[in-house]
Amino acid sequence: GLRALEQVSEEMPGLILLDMRMPVMNGWEFAREFRARHGRACPIVVVTAAENAQLRAAEVEAEGWLSKPFDLEDVLQLVGRFLADGSGARA
Repeated sequence: GLRALEQVSEEMPGLILLDMRMPVMNGWEFAREFRARHGRACPIVVVTAAENAQLRAAEVEAEGWLSKPFDLEDVLQLVGRFLADGSGARA
């Protein structure tokens, strides 16, 4: 999480795929700090094995979610939706 914050300060990505369980800085902490620094400059999609991925996404005001386990095709479709039109449509 800390390393990702450093990276986005140098170059803003088109989309952040956010795992909620990370060492050093978890997904909740990352999202809070990212929004404080950058607002909504980039959509966040929560990637989680939690029972209710939609709830986890709502907790951090993410624009979408992806439940684990997932197939590569799920990720490609999700990324394509967000990057193709920038609409931020829910996953």
